[in-house]
Amino acid sequence: MSLNESCHFNYQIVMGNIKDLHVSILIATILLSLLIIPTAVLNLLVLAAVWRKALLKTPSNVFLCNLALSDLAVALIGEPAMVAVKFIAMSINNVQISCYISSAITTISVALCFVSFLTIVLSTVDRYLALKFHLTYASRVTLFRVTWTCVLVWVISLFASLAGVFHNTTFKYIITVGGSVCVATMAFCYTKIFLILRYHHAKIQIQRQVPGRQISLPDLTHFRKSVVNLFCIFVWFIVSYASFVCAIAIVSSRGISTSIHVLRIWRFSIVLVCLNSTINPIVYCWRMTEIREAMKETLMAVLSKLKCY
Repeated sequence: MSLNESCHFNYQIVMGNIKDLHVSILIATILLSLLIIPTAVLNLLVLAAVWRKALLKTPSNVFLCNLALSDLAVALIGEPAMVAVKFIAMSINNVQISCYISSAITTISVALCFVSFLTIVLSTVDRYLALKFHLTYASRVTLFRVTWTCVLVWVISLFASLAGVFHNTTFKYIITVGGSVCVATMAFCYTKIFLILRYHHAKIQIQRQVPGRQISLPDLTHFRKSVVNLFCIFVWFIVSYASFVCAIAIVSSRGISTSIHVLRIWRFSIVLVCLNSTINPIVYCWRMTEIREAMKETLMAVLSKLKCY
């Protein structure tokens, strides 16, 4: 079943319960509308802050900017389009037109989701490489390579999402195999990072217990904090998408017999997914001192220029 066929299926379910879902759809649409401006502003601040500060132009921050760019696309393209399609579906009772528009929006949304997830995976691999090859990391992981890797992520994500339009079986295969590989990669990286950090911690304890014995060890305080920050972003990504994935699975399996409560959760879970793009820059600002200070400076610079007009 392609995305367009799936849309017809979902459309019939929603329209069959349209009276009960009318208020839920309206509230969800209003919430989506309210997220557009803060999401766009916050992610623009992140991108501008990194762009303005030469010291922030590191490979790990390129991945962060790629995540911010996908979140910005959600605010500028995804959320307005979702709001528009809700009003179109409610105003014109034409399944064909609504589903064509919905399929296009779904393709874009899925592509942006893939970009976010793959960027988080690559950021985790980047942190592992920085710890594993800390002496040669700078020569192995360059800005040029990371930038082109991010470009490749966008290309792969777009083609993967298009598979859902033309061939749903291929799309499911991509989701299953690709998702499993990504999760396994992240599990491997986090496990190795934990073991290496524990090893260094044990070495430090030995150094403290044996007077006069000096062991040359790198300062991993900043690295440990960056790993925790990335893990927070990953956990929030899983939390924000969990209810949506569960709701979609239930709707797909039960069809027209899906309860109204599940359908309501499905509508509001879309808002939670979009909220992920708003929360991410807040996490950067909260957890990353350099990013926070750069965002403050950028905001003050913008406000000072606006006062001149």
